[in-house]
Amino acid sequence: MWLLHCFAFSSYVMLSSDMKNTLLPGERIIVNKWSYGLRTPYMSLFGYHRWGERSIQRGDVVVFNNPLEQNNKTIDKKDIFIYRCLAGPGDTLSVDSIKLLIPYHGCSITVNNTNRTLLCNMLNLHEKKKAIIRHDTLFVDNKPLKSYIFQNDYYWMVSDNASNISDSHYFGFVPFNHIIGRATFIWFSKDNQKNIFNGYRWNRFFKTIKPYKE
Repeated sequence: MWLLHCFAFSSYVMLSSDMKNTLLPGERIIVNKWSYGLRTPYMSLFGYHRWGERSIQRGDVVVFNNPLEQNNKTIDKKDIFIYRCLAGPGDTLSVDSIKLLIPYHGCSITVNNTNRTLLCNMLNLHEKKKAIIRHDTLFVDNKPLKSYIFQNDYYWMVSDNASNISDSHYFGFVPFNHIIGRATFIWFSKDNQKNIFNGYRWNRFFKTIKPYKE
């Protein structure tokens, strides 16, 4: 079981209603850790590596570590999030009437008034740079930055609940090294508000979690 948990599949509990159109609170899901390549277990000891790397497909329900959490420096110690992938590296999307080009490894982005704050946050959080904004200018290692070449691939994750804004609208882009795997099926479903004898959603046991197709 330990080997399966580390190198193949893991079970996670859905606690919130952020994905209520797909997953319900109280459901246990199985995550395939090889969906996008196996990420190194115990990253505090062995660092980050991924075997058999594959891109996330738009519409996949993805399990990943909280990209905004700073209490834990080791990625796999951070809280677990479950959201749907809306866009990936190189895609363009419109957020609050602002068009974003989602960064990818090797791409160069010019610093401007629209993206300056977002870039500053990403550089500090995920690119291991010391960035700060002074007098409307972005500085990295005390040098003004006009453009930047990214070292990671990024994704934009969204909730299935239209009224929820605690997804990428709140925590921003998700770097690929935070990705655990794809949610594949529900193996247990029960309403936690019910007692031990009631609330079982028998029709959802072993239900496949399907990607959203446009």
